[in-house]
Amino acid sequence: MIYLARINIDYGGAELLMEKMAVEYKRTGFEVSILYSRINPKMEERFIKANIPLLKVDNMHQSLGALNNINQDDIVITFCFLTFMALNESINKKTKIINYVVTANEMVVGSKVKNKLIKHLTMSQYKALLTRCFKNNQIVVMDQETLDITNEYYKTKLMGEMVLLSYNVSNSNDSSLISARINSRDNAFKILSVSRADMKMKAYLIDLIKHFPSFYKKHPESKLDIITFGDDLDKVKVAYDSIDDVSKKAITLYGMQAYEALKEFFENATVFIGMGTSVLDASNYSLISVPVMAYSNECVASNLFFENPKRVSAVPSLSKDAYELLENIHNLSDEQFMSLSRKSKQALLENYDIRKNAEKLLYVVNKSKRIRHGLILKYLENKRFNKAMEVLNETGKM
Repeated sequence: MIYLARINIDYGGAELLMEKMAVEYKRTGFEVSILYSRINPKMEERFIKANIPLLKVDNMHQSLGALNNINQDDIVITFCFLTFMALNESINKKTKIINYVVTANEMVVGSKVKNKLIKHLTMSQYKALLTRCFKNNQIVVMDQETLDITNEYYKTKLMGEMVLLSYNVSNSNDSSLISARINSRDNAFKILSVSRADMKMKAYLIDLIKHFPSFYKKHPESKLDIITFGDDLDKVKVAYDSIDDVSKKAITLYGMQAYEALKEFFENATVFIGMGTSVLDASNYSLISVPVMAYSNECVASNLFFENPKRVSAVPSLSKDAYELLENIHNLSDEQFMSLSRKSKQALLENYDIRKNAEKLLYVVNKSKRIRHGLILKYLENKRFNKAMEVLNETGKM
């Protein structure tokens, strides 16, 4: 049995990846189940529709009920470091378990802590823990960016296994689709972005909207379609309200869409701009894609997706105004546009094909070594750390 686990299953790229991998493992003959504590109704519906069993565990820190059914021959793949830490302490000691890091800064712990003592102790504890986990191959990163961010934060030189995200690449010939884009772009140059309204990670949306009027003034046939939803949706609307009324008419804000409904948006777009798994979705429709930088208030980019396909966001040191890349795409000849469109799909197939990557992930699981029971708790229950927390609580300086 393969268990795919995440304490909080929301509705986004990481969760849709879990679904794709569950379906793929089931297709290849494995029994698969989803472990969770909380789940978004839309994702619950998707798992049920795909006939993937769901196993709710109220407390993953304790080996109770359902967790007792996980035996030493099973495999557990977590999609959240907190989930990994909890299950490593609670399931059978011989069960193989790894954490698949599918969010770039997932292992950066304590970055927002203002108290220097607490921040130092937090970082030192997690640095030691991560070092052990990497050494045992219990942490697998989705790309080089994730590893770079982790090493920069903890000032380490960790080296780990890397398995790019898994994707069901369509085998369709998109020649007619690309030709339709070429024929329509003079009348409607459609820029599409699909992103959760999360201003911590995806604040590029604000800048994308605010700088659109300048692009629109130069290219009045351009349109900007944004599909977004989430806690910071109000900030996106504020940005929209701040621009001139003429430019507003060329921008359409769409709310949450069913994943299947995105097909029409991708097919009708001229170019895609965004980050993460949505870049892969766009490339699956042979759509020229511009990955932007994560965790930035600016809408900046460094390259087209196919030029650096092992990243689904921009390289910070090489980034520039994303509209410069959109301008270059706008000015492509028909032959160039066709060529770059095909390269997007080819880069996706060569690097993200789910059959290869899902198998590679299991290979890493099988060669991993389990960090011993109690070691995580040893790190997190450090006496100095907890004493410092007590003092700060008492003095009100948390």
